[in-house]
Amino acid sequence: MVRHGKTDENGKGILNGIRINEPLNADSFELVRDLGQRLPKDIIKIYAGELLRVKQTADLINETLNLPISYDSDLNERDYGDCSGLTWEEAEAKYPGHTQEKDFALKFDYTDVGGENVEHFTRRVVECLERIKLENVGNDQPILMVTSEGVIRVLYFYCTGVLLGNIFNLEVRTVEI
Repeated sequence: MVRHGKTDENGKGILNGIRINEPLNADSFELVRDLGQRLPKDIIKIYAGELLRVKQTADLINETLNLPISYDSDLNERDYGDCSGLTWEEAEAKYPGHTQEKDFALKFDYTDVGGENVEHFTRRVVECLERIKLENVGNDQPILMVTSEGVIRVLYFYCTGVLLGNIFNLEVRTVEI
């Protein structure tokens, strides 16, 4: 799994989720290309979310790998609803209860502001992973998933069984495996 490169909004601490569909910033292009050079050469396929920053990351990596890419909206980041475009401080002030701590501990519910809750988000991400596994039955070669921080957190929990509240300290940096 690889998290997409940085965007201007990421650098400002803005909640972008699926509603802020911005491109990578200029600094990310070379970092992503470099990562593509360092990835294992036995990867056979790339799966990626459909957000622009994720697509650009997958496409830049694929300049080196030259593999089929399957884009899937179920690998998109969570929907922050009306908290999108705000900083954590602004979101908490405008919509009390929507905190970074709850979000990172996967205890969020943005349905009251038109977004997703953790149950829906987790279900769509896990169902996507199960589809990917079915598509690759009998294949023992690695595949690459390019996505967002929230998706990686959910998949980490799903694959390791670590309790949701214990992954707050899981650091998911941009442009890293």
